[in-house]
Amino acid sequence: MADRYRMGESSLAWIPFVEYGFPCAAGGYRLSYLEGAQFQAFLSTSSSAESVAARAIEEIRFRIMKFAEMSGLHVNPNKSTIILSKAVRSERMAILDFMGFQEAVLPIKYLGVPLIASRLTVANCQPLIDRFNSRLAGYAKVSWLQVCKPKEEGGLGIRRVLFMNQALMLRLIWRILQRDPRSIWVAWVLRYRLRSQTLWTSSVTAAPWCWWKLLKLCPLLRDGLDYRVGDGCQFKLWGDIWHPRGPLLLSFPRGPRITGLPADSMMQAVIQQGQWSWPSSTDLDIQEIVSDLPLIYPHQTDEIKWKFNKGILWASRRWRGTHLLNMASRALLAAIVYHIWGERNSRRFLATSSSADSVAARAIDEVRYRIMSEHLQPSLQSYVLHRVWKIPWDGH
Repeated sequence: MADRYRMGESSLAWIPFVEYGFPCAAGGYRLSYLEGAQFQAFLSTSSSAESVAARAIEEIRFRIMKFAEMSGLHVNPNKSTIILSKAVRSERMAILDFMGFQEAVLPIKYLGVPLIASRLTVANCQPLIDRFNSRLAGYAKVSWLQVCKPKEEGGLGIRRVLFMNQALMLRLIWRILQRDPRSIWVAWVLRYRLRSQTLWTSSVTAAPWCWWKLLKLCPLLRDGLDYRVGDGCQFKLWGDIWHPRGPLLLSFPRGPRITGLPADSMMQAVIQQGQWSWPSSTDLDIQEIVSDLPLIYPHQTDEIKWKFNKGILWASRRWRGTHLLNMASRALLAAIVYHIWGERNSRRFLATSSSADSVAARAIDEVRYRIMSEHLQPSLQSYVLHRVWKIPWDGH
C-alpha cells in the first residue's frame, strides 16, 4: 500500500496539515513554494478525513522503512508504541494493524520525563525531582552561582541553562524582527500570529504559553535596537519602536483617529521623497511626535541594527594589532562587558548585587590571571606588559 504513494516524496507529508487545517498557514505557505502537479492534485481532491489519515500513516511507515534501509537501524514493533488522536479514532484498528505497533495513551514517560499533551507542571515532574533529590542525598551542596563561574575564578565553567535558554529565545525574536526569508516559521508568525501587529504591541492575554514567553523577553532587546528609517516599507507607523517614545499606538492610542492614518499603516505613509510628511494637526501629541522625529536614511530600506557604543567602537579601532598591550586591552574590554552583563543578570533575576568596584576588580583580575597563564618570551613588550598590569617580573 505504501508503494502507491512513493512518488509523492516529501510533499505528501504536508497533506494532513493542509486538509486537516493544522496549521493551514504552514500548508498555504508551503504551497506557494511547491509547483508539483501531484501535490496540487492532492489539495484539490475532496478526500475524507479517514483517507487523509490513511495516506499520512502510509507515508510515516514508508519513511521509517527508508530510514532503516539507509541506516541499518530497524524498528522493534514489540518496543514501539503509537499514540492516536481523537480525530482518527474511526481508523484506530486499521492504523494499528498497518503499523504493527501497540497503542499507548498519554501521559507516558520517556527517559524518565513525562510526556503529556499540555504544558508540563511541577506536579508532572515531581517524581523525577524526587528521584534526583534521593540520588543527591549525602552530597555536599555547592552554590550554583559558584559552579557557573569560570574555572579561573574557582568555578567549573558550566553555563547557566537559564541564560542560555534566554539567549536562544532572543535569537528567535531577532529572526522575527529581521523577517528572516529562510524561515517558514517566521513567515507563519508574521502572517498569522502578528498579522497587523508587532512584537511591541501584541497582547499576551490569552496567548499560547510559548508565544507568551517570547513576548515577555522582548523588553530585554528593546534598548539595544536601533531602528533606522529608510523608505518606510518595512516598519509599522504605529506599532514599531522607530520613535523615541516607543510604539506610538501605546503612548498615543488616538493617533490613527486624529491623523486619519489606519493603525496598520506603514512608515511610507508619512514619508515623501526621503522627507517627513506628517498630516498637519494642532494636537499637542502630534506636535510632540513631529518635533522629535529621527533621521531618515534616503534611498535605503528600513533596517534594524544593534546600538553600538561609540566608546567601544573607538577602543576596537585603537587597540588593533598584535602588540601585547593592545591584546591585553582588548581582553580587558571583553572582560568588562562580560562581568557587567553578569552583574546585570544577577540583579535582575537573582536579586543579588555587587559594588562597581567589585565588578571592576573581577574584570581586571581575569585579565591579570590570563596574562600570568601565558608563556611569554622575555622581551621589552613582556616587561612593559607585566609592569602596566602590576604583575611580578622575573625576567624568564
